[in-house]
Amino acid sequence: MWDKVCGDIPSLVEQTQEKSANEVQGCILAHNMGLGKSLQVIALVHMLLTHPLLIHKEVKPSRQRIINRALLIVPVNTLENWKTEFNIWVHEKDVPKLNVFSLNDCPANSIGRYKLVEKWSGEGGILLSSVDTFRCACKGLLASNNEGSMEKLYKNAFLSPGPDIVILDEAHLMLKNSKSEISKALSAMATMRRILLTGTPMQNNILEYYQMANWTSPGCLGTHE
Repeated sequence: MWDKVCGDIPSLVEQTQEKSANEVQGCILAHNMGLGKSLQVIALVHMLLTHPLLIHKEVKPSRQRIINRALLIVPVNTLENWKTEFNIWVHEKDVPKLNVFSLNDCPANSIGRYKLVEKWSGEGGILLSSVDTFRCACKGLLASNNEGSMEKLYKNAFLSPGPDIVILDEAHLMLKNSKSEISKALSAMATMRRILLTGTPMQNNILEYYQMANWTSPGCLGTHE
């Protein structure tokens, strides 16, 4: 996971380095249930968001973190399980503190949700969201030219430039239909560091595997026609 998603970080620690849009990098973590996918993700993200050496030395403001905001999109029936995992492994008394937010804790289009996204965008941390909540938050952003403060914040936070790293749980369900709203929203994300969690994709559906691989690294498998 480190090699595929974060292999450029050693050079980023030493100097500023811009990556082009075709350098999307990520991985698919595919294991059966109960083999530790959640813990692996939490361990990696915790390290990326807190390790004292993972900072830009030549970017202003000084000591800006290379990865500061992580977005985790999950099926609604696993959301509470993820919250429990974070409660087990990430503690409020940890130093440095790691913020863990849940987009589902605030009603849609509410000032509370706006403030939560604003806080996450400004302070960094991990934002949990169910698939439908993220889809609804992005609905209308792709075609909208008349952006209010809320739409502008959401577009910057979720799509462009988006979070520093994004993780999808049960990723095949979100990407299997390229015409669905959630798939279109995910495809519009500019985030280059991408981690997909799934079960046994080759045994399930080859087209689903193609969609996941293509989202992880666009064009890596050519076209599926």
